[in-house]
Amino acid sequence: MIVVGVQPLASPFVGNGELIINGQSTGSLRWMPVDELVSLINTFSGDVVASLTSEGCLELSSDKSFTVTGNQDVLDVIGIV
Repeated sequence: MIVVGVQPLASPFVGNGELIINGQSTGSLRWMPVDELVSLINTFSGDVVASLTSEGCLELSSDKSFTVTGNQDVLDVIGIV
C-alpha cells in the first residue's frame, strides 16, 4: 500500500497538529523540519516507511494495509484527502 501526498512540503512543516499512522501519533508537527518528520515516522511506525518524492511530497508505503488520520490542517498541508 502506498499513500502519496499531493502537496510539496516546505521545511519547516507549517501544518498545525499531528499525523496518526496505525493509531500512533507523531505529536505536534508545527515548525518541525521535514527531514525530521520523515525520520520520526520511520522510527515509530513499524511497517510504514516514510520518504519524500522527487517533488518533495510525503510518501508512506508498506507491504501491509495501514491507516492515516490526524488533524485536518496537517492532512491538508500534506495533501492527503
